[in-house]
Amino acid sequence: MSSVLPFLPELPHAVSSPFLRFGGLGVLQLASVPGTYFLTQGYIGDRGGSVFSDYDRVVKKYGREKAEKLMAKMLGNYNRLAYIRLPNVSTLEADREYSRTVAARFNMRYEEIDGTTRLLKRMLEGD
Repeated sequence: MSSVLPFLPELPHAVSSPFLRFGGLGVLQLASVPGTYFLTQGYIGDRGGSVFSDYDRVVKKYGREKAEKLMAKMLGNYNRLAYIRLPNVSTLEADREYSRTVAARFNMRYEEIDGTTRLLKRMLEGD
């Protein structure tokens, strides 16, 4: 049985993190595996705005060795990458493959989690 994680689509990881605290199950998800980096279809987007895309830019500018050190610092506390599947949103296989590839590249455990838009609905309804 998979966990359900309240999550807002299309918010960057740094912005969405505070929202995870309000959803109950999100807190449980973070508490059970605190070193988790979350990705959603909206966040993956064109694959150009995440910490993972920074790696290729740093390799080009400073070389592989410095890029490895930088990524080790940036991802030092992360050991799991979780792709969040949202309801009523067609999951793109390319996004899932991107997530799996990134997890493997940076030695992170890959998992998929079912998300919900319940928190977003509550916010829009003023609840």
